[in-house]
Amino acid sequence: LMNIMEPSYMVPCRKTITTRIQAIYNKKVNYIKNKCMNVNSVALSTDCWTSRTIDSYITITGHFIIDCWQLKYFNICTQEITHSHTSDNLLDTIQSVISEWELNNKVSGISHDNAANITNIVKIMFLNGIISNPCAAHTLQLCIKKALDIQIFSTFIKQASNIVSAFKHSYKRSYALENVLEQLGKPKLTVIQRCPTRWNLTMFMLERLLEIRQGIVTTIMADRMHFTRQQAQKLEFIEEDWDNCNILCNLLKPIHLATTVLCADKKVTISLIRPIIHSLIFKHLKINENDNDLVTNFKTSVSQKFS
Repeated sequence: LMNIMEPSYMVPCRKTITTRIQAIYNKKVNYIKNKCMNVNSVALSTDCWTSRTIDSYITITGHFIIDCWQLKYFNICTQEITHSHTSDNLLDTIQSVISEWELNNKVSGISHDNAANITNIVKIMFLNGIISNPCAAHTLQLCIKKALDIQIFSTFIKQASNIVSAFKHSYKRSYALENVLEQLGKPKLTVIQRCPTRWNLTMFMLERLLEIRQGIVTTIMADRMHFTRQQAQKLEFIEEDWDNCNILCNLLKPIHLATTVLCADKKVTISLIRPIIHSLIFKHLKINENDNDLVTNFKTSVSQKFS
């Protein structure tokens, strides 16, 4: 391929490329270590995750403040976990990374999710003066997920997801929707599918359906070339469902904003946790007399879980 694109270019061999990558890596490691040598305290954040190929990894990020009060952070570890995710195994991995980066006696705290294995690890490390900082955004994620699992929500969310799938899995239907939106003088927006592990995508899905509601209804109910009468009946979204979508989006928007603020990676956010959570619980999630059952159930579920 390179001979066709640039015949005069000599492609480096595998060994040369590997050597150059290793040299760049070593240079970056030395740079980060020199930065860490000049600070008294480093906070870590860690998470275990799974790739699309079902390989398990652990990522550890170091956070510290330099002399000019500027927040710096570096990914100091992303490595595959080939053993089981027990507390002992993960503890060995984290301690090994701390030693490798010469951070012994410098780690002030670790931010982590609410998984039992990582929580147990930090409890053990607390004996060495390392503070546990459970991720507020992850805790909020669990609260919202539990609320959305309530049947009154899950029923119309599933139906909304079915509508999205009907267009996502057929380019002909997507093209038909695009034409209808153009005829209606609406922006030619595409549907968004939700992800069960990310509630904000559920909100984005519902918001998008509300934006292109007229096009969705027209395409499903009137276009017999792409939707049979039986298919249209199965995908029918009654007026109450559309109202519920709007209500749920209004409930989720402030929480999405709070999550966005808490997840900022270039600003210190730990001082914002208490005021944000207090505002959510005692203002946004406060039950009012005119709240219907849908709103009351949501507010009650999230507040109880967070408490």
